[in-house]
Amino acid sequence: MWLFRHYTMADNDRWDFSISDESMLKELNDEKSRQYIGLTVYVALVAILGILGNTSALVFYMKQKKQTVTKMLIIALTINDFFTSFFIFTNIYDFFHSLTFPSNAWCKLYYLIIRVFVVNSLLFLSAVGFDRFVLIYQWPPWAIVVCQLRSIKYVICACLTISAVFALRDIWIVELTPVYVMYVNRTITGAHCMPSMRPEVKTIITVCHMLDLSILVAVSILIIVIYSLIARRVATVRNHLGVYSKHFRPQAPNIYAIQFDQHDITSHSEGTTDVSQHVEATDIVNVTSVSSTDEKTIPKLQGIHNVDKQLQSSNRSKRNTRIEQRITMMMFAITAASLLSFVPYFVISFLQTYDHTSSAWEVLAHRSNVINSTLNPFIIGFFNSEFRRFIVARILFCRRT
Repeated sequence: MWLFRHYTMADNDRWDFSISDESMLKELNDEKSRQYIGLTVYVALVAILGILGNTSALVFYMKQKKQTVTKMLIIALTINDFFTSFFIFTNIYDFFHSLTFPSNAWCKLYYLIIRVFVVNSLLFLSAVGFDRFVLIYQWPPWAIVVCQLRSIKYVICACLTISAVFALRDIWIVELTPVYVMYVNRTITGAHCMPSMRPEVKTIITVCHMLDLSILVAVSILIIVIYSLIARRVATVRNHLGVYSKHFRPQAPNIYAIQFDQHDITSHSEGTTDVSQHVEATDIVNVTSVSSTDEKTIPKLQGIHNVDKQLQSSNRSKRNTRIEQRITMMMFAITAASLLSFVPYFVISFLQTYDHTSSAWEVLAHRSNVINSTLNPFIIGFFNSEFRRFIVARILFCRRT
C-alpha cells in the first residue's frame, strides 16, 4: 500500500533517481499504467479513427475542382485535426510515465502544441461561420474583400499566429512537478507533467482558465447568432422559391415535326405517327407549342426561351439553397461538438483536481478538448452524401471516381 503526495520544487530539466528508488518507482509507475489500460486503448482508437477520417476528408476536399473560401478553410481545419489526432498518441506516453515523466522541456512543449491545435480548430471554425455569413448576406463590405480566395492564406496565417501567442503561457504555467510516493516506510520522488502547483502560479492559472471560459462563451454566442441569421436567410429563400413554384410552373416545350413528302403527310407528335392524304411537296415545318399553368399563352419563340431560363434558374436556386442548408447544418454541428468538448475540460480545470493520482475518467476529462478533432470528419460524412460515396467507392472498394 502506498500514498501519493506532490510538492513544488525548482524546475529541473531531468530528474535523477537512485538505483533502488528508480526500481521501486518504476514498479509503482507500471501499476499506475495498468490502471489506465482501458483509457489507453480508448485514446489509441480515437487517434486512429481521427487520422483515417481526416485523411479521407483531406483527400476528398483536395480533389474538388472548384475551390471556395469555405472549402479552403475546411481543408485547413482538416489538416489541423489530422495533426491533432496524430499528437493524441503522445497521451499514451504520458499514461505510461505518470510518475516518471523525464523532461521538463518536453512537458512544456507537449502542452503548448496541444493548445495551439485546439485554439486553431476554434479559430478555423469561427472563420468558416463568418465566411458563410458574408457569402449569404454580402455584408459587411470590408469582409467581402477579406473573404476571397486570394486572401485565404493571410487568414490562415493570422489564425496560426494567434494560436501560437495564446499558447505561449504554457511555458510559464506548466512544469514537471515533483511528486513524493510513500511506499511501505520509504519516500520515493517521482515527476509528473501538469500545470504548476506553486501558489503564485496557481492564481495565474485560475485567471487564464477564466479568460479561456469567457472567450469560449463569447465565441459560442457569436457563432449561435451567425448561424441563426444564416438559417433564417436560407429558410426565407426556400420559402420564396416554394411560393414561386406554386404560382408558376412552366412545362418544357413540345416540338411537333410535320413532314410533307411526295406521297403523304406524316405528323409526329410525342412519338406517334398519323398518315394522311397524298400531296406534292417537299417541306419540313417545325411547330413549337408551350403549355404552362399560367392562363396566358406565350405566343413567341423568345417567350419559350425565357420560360426555359426561368425554369433552369428556379431549379438551380432550389439546388443551391439545399446545398447551403446542408453546409450550414454541417458546420453548426461541427462547431457545437467542438464547443461541447470543452465542458469536461473546464470542470476539471476549475476544480484543480488533476494530478498524478487522478482516475482514468478525470484524465479523460482533462483531455476532452482534443477529442473533437476525431468527430469532425464523421460529422462531414453524415451531412455530405458525396463524401460518403467517395469513402465507399474510392477508399473501401478502391474504385476510380
